[in-house]
Amino acid sequence: MLGDEVLIGQTVMEKMGLLVDPARHRVVPNPAHPDQPVTKIK
Repeated sequence: MLGDEVLIGQTVMEKMGLLVDPARHRVVPNPAHPDQPVTKIK
């Protein structure tokens, strides 16, 4: 079934300050902090 699977990559993207918009099939900057990541990933 489509839509019932968890995307592991979505969590990593959110840590980098990006939001996944599955309805529109795109990734967008988080409006709460559009110019910086939440967590640095090494």
